[in-house]
Amino acid sequence: MTLDRVLPTKSQLRELEMEVVTKHKEQGNEFIKQQNYDQAIQAYTDAITALSELGIPAENPGHLLYSNRSLAYFKKQLWRESLKDAKTSVELSPIWVKGWIRAGEAYWALERYKESVNAFSKALELEPENENVISLYAKYNKLYIERYFKPLTRNMDIEVRYINRVRGRGVFALRDFFEKEIVYLERPLLSIRNVDMSKEAIQTCAYTLKSIIPPEDWQAPWDDAVKSYMEKHNISKDTWKYCPHCKDDALCGEKYFSEQAQNKAWEEYHQILCTKNNPDHPIISLTLKCRAMEKTNPLFILRIMATMVQRVKDFTAADPSKERQQVVAEAMEPFSMFISNQEPGPLEEEAVECLRWIVGDNSFDDVVNLHTYRELNGAILRNAQELFPVSDLHVYLNSLAPSRQQEFVDRWPETEIKSPLDFVESKYMTDKCIKGTGMFLIANSTNHSCSPNVASTSSTNNYHVTMIAKKNIKKGEELTISYINEQMSFSDRQEKLKQMYLFECKCEKCKYRW
Repeated sequence: MTLDRVLPTKSQLRELEMEVVTKHKEQGNEFIKQQNYDQAIQAYTDAITALSELGIPAENPGHLLYSNRSLAYFKKQLWRESLKDAKTSVELSPIWVKGWIRAGEAYWALERYKESVNAFSKALELEPENENVISLYAKYNKLYIERYFKPLTRNMDIEVRYINRVRGRGVFALRDFFEKEIVYLERPLLSIRNVDMSKEAIQTCAYTLKSIIPPEDWQAPWDDAVKSYMEKHNISKDTWKYCPHCKDDALCGEKYFSEQAQNKAWEEYHQILCTKNNPDHPIISLTLKCRAMEKTNPLFILRIMATMVQRVKDFTAADPSKERQQVVAEAMEPFSMFISNQEPGPLEEEAVECLRWIVGDNSFDDVVNLHTYRELNGAILRNAQELFPVSDLHVYLNSLAPSRQQEFVDRWPETEIKSPLDFVESKYMTDKCIKGTGMFLIANSTNHSCSPNVASTSSTNNYHVTMIAKKNIKKGEELTISYINEQMSFSDRQEKLKQMYLFECKCEKCKYRW
């Protein structure tokens, strides 16, 4: 008898050793059924160890072992260990759906909500027809939306709800609204005054976008009324609060209408973007180029990314034990609520390098990068609301009774102005209003219809957006807004929506091709 007939071949050895791995795995599965999770963890650990000793690539069946052990850890409420194994599982096999489900559940238990719904989104992407995955995706998205939006709508007569995986979330009325009634006012997540050289003389709060028209700029016959209004609302040349660190910077120095606005700007972004009167600060060069091109987005994205960096700093200081990935996800979470895709934009590289220069090193490259810039640019192009804050004169005129409004208009020297509406739309009035851009979480949750029941407008002298009913709305009815000019033809509307918002409209108007 020869030696090679006595000893098993290398292939046979591998099979025998794999049987050991399989045995441990099956023992672990049995312990799971018995709810003996400690023994299950040990069995899966033995299987993983045996697999490692074999020198077999861990991809197969390692992803199964880590996924199963993740479940056992989860049952013992060892969330961090569960997440670690789930992440290892999907690293070994990115198409392993159960691994993504385990990760989603562990993230949620660790209160890492956005990362949780992202994991379930990945599972759904891999198996879009899997009923269990669809159910879990819906369950956790519903919980996430309720958790995130309930505090935002607490004092409103509306709520944001999860609808389905196609339409995402939507806004619903909690009571009846009549036509022309204000449904809600919303302040933005962040806003900015648009670059507009023709309106440069109008003084504006850098944070709230409230504008002030100096008393000497008002014309007769408004003098007495305006003086009284100004005194009543404590509006004067001395109203402004200047940032003490950049007050001598004529181009980029910020001023505010109140100390509260000044403090909010400093807390959110300005302590990072403040030029501190440095004439060589790169934001000055970027601002000059934006003014020459009349482009606002590079400056707005810079403000958003600065806000993200500040949030990373604040969250890290509050809890140094948090993983960096979690901190960054939470810092970027509010802005990730906006549907987006990568959109290159003008001055993008200069804007990114500007912020990198400000932070001083590469420690925030996971936030400050071209990928983030383009995501934000896409979000702004598809989701931002145009703002047209009205002036104090608009507010004053609106506060008057209709007869008093007409009385003032009759005294106006331009004879072609016959009514208050004519006056509001006159060049004299529009010249007193600036334009801005804002990101609004609730307004952005309002779905499109070519026959909408609400419309957004500006009715205050600040950054708020006002949502007004275009028709009577019943309690429980979904609020809808038009993302485009709904007067366009059916084919033009569909083309525009596909191009800009990446969906095909199936509203009642489009159903009948009106």
